[in-house]
Amino acid sequence: GALHMFDAARAQLGAAEAIAHDRQELVLSAVVASLELTGRQGDFRRSFTLLERHKALGTTGGDRTDEHILLVARAQVSAAMGDCAAYAA
Repeated sequence: GALHMFDAARAQLGAAEAIAHDRQELVLSAVVASLELTGRQGDFRRSFTLLERHKALGTTGGDRTDEHILLVARAQVSAAMGDCAAYAA
């Protein structure tokens, strides 16, 4: 079923991140893609963890699409978890 496809996608993103281990922009790209996937699943606790991880990794001036995904994810996580102050900035 569809959940199996999410599991496969998550595994592929993990593999992509492992390959990119020393290239921060590629790691960030995999984290953003994982964040979008978890948001589509409604897994806001995992999304929160990924947002924290993204913040810890820093940024490399990602593109506008990644910036948009991050802002939407922050809004969704804040609304779902009731912590508007955590990602307001």
